[in-house]
Amino acid sequence: MASHINEIAKETLIKLKERKLYPTPENYSEVFEECAKKAGVMSFNKARIEKYTNLLDDTYKQELKRKSIRTIDEFLMFLVSRLNRQVGRKYEDVYALLDLIIQQLSISKDKKIKDLAQITQHRLSQAMDLETIYLLRAKWRELEKSYEDQEFLKKLEEFNIRTFFDFHTLVEKLITMLKERSYEKQAELLLASLEPLFGESKEVEQFKQNLKDNPKLIARKEFAHEYCLVLQKKEAMDKYYIQKNLSFFNQHLESLNEMVSKLYDNSQEDVKFINTLTKDENGNVQINFDTLKDKLLYVNEQIAQIKTQIQATSDDEQREQWNLAQELKKLDENYKLYAVNYALSFFKINNIEYVINAYGIDSFKTISGKFKKILKDLCKNLAEIWILDESSYLIIFPGKNLENAQIFTEKALKLIDDYKFIYKEEVVKLVLSSSCIEKKEFPDGDVLKELIHKA
Repeated sequence: MASHINEIAKETLIKLKERKLYPTPENYSEVFEECAKKAGVMSFNKARIEKYTNLLDDTYKQELKRKSIRTIDEFLMFLVSRLNRQVGRKYEDVYALLDLIIQQLSISKDKKIKDLAQITQHRLSQAMDLETIYLLRAKWRELEKSYEDQEFLKKLEEFNIRTFFDFHTLVEKLITMLKERSYEKQAELLLASLEPLFGESKEVEQFKQNLKDNPKLIARKEFAHEYCLVLQKKEAMDKYYIQKNLSFFNQHLESLNEMVSKLYDNSQEDVKFINTLTKDENGNVQINFDTLKDKLLYVNEQIAQIKTQIQATSDDEQREQWNLAQELKKLDENYKLYAVNYALSFFKINNIEYVINAYGIDSFKTISGKFKKILKDLCKNLAEIWILDESSYLIIFPGKNLENAQIFTEKALKLIDDYKFIYKEEVVKLVLSSSCIEKKEFPDGDVLKELIHKA
């Protein structure tokens, strides 16, 4: 092997002389590699290059096959060049990734992150200096320290949000809560609280309708005060209704109690009467038939009176009549004591039987409802409307005179005459009668009775 190497060395020197090359290490090495290759011998450099090439991954090996590497220096130059290219591309890839992240942050819904991301994106470049990098890093660290705003978290806890949410989940939860706290939802609850238990009030109904049409009224500064006033009006209306009906039931209860007491006393008298009866020698009791008949008839009469009283107590129309009588009684007392005058106006639908026979009972209920509404709308807070029966209505004007009642009556008759009562596309003509009266005309008489007589 050594002699073979010597032969290659001699040949190398001959070729250097032939090519007129100086035997420098570089020239000698190059020509030696050439001669060794022809002789089929692997040189030391070639062996080292192959050894180190085998340590590289496949990507480098494939690239080396396409190149002519003859010396260790060329091999090292290849590795340095490849490493430089790799590091440069890595920085480019990192920069592209960083630019993409900053771009996404710049469209964030969080204003603090969005503003800082836009500043960073504007200054970000491969050529930026260390000072710019330092300042940007400082701003991001400052945001990192202050981002968990404790005041903000406390405000969230006030709405029962104690868990950290991602942005969309948090917004969805807040939107749901806003809907639950919307003006419409609040208005719905307030309207339920204003629903009257018994009576009706135009003022309360108007307030409810306004709130229903425009729930944003709740945001007005004056709303709380207005709502409290309407609520007080509703409560006063219910209390007045309850008081009136309690008085009615109390009076009838007293009457029932008195009747039951009389019935009990009578039964005790009958017991005493029975105890006075004596038996004859055969054990039979002799009693006068007329006496027994009178006692039974008396008991039956008392029971009938109790039954009538109970029926009167449960009759809505009688309760209304009683309440009206109490109202007129109070007005009469005010007139006698303080000379406070009052007026009455009476309306009656005379052709009720014709309307019912021609169009049916349902049509009359619809028409009478419209008729009542016209009168009720005119009354407002100046007068009170009372229903005497299915076709008769009474208007009371406390503290007013005959002239006020006449003006009201004329206005009502004109509105009713102008209004078209339509049932199944057919106009129904109402025949009306009306009259007015004031207390001064009959200071000692039954004003209501005189009014109806005039009509």
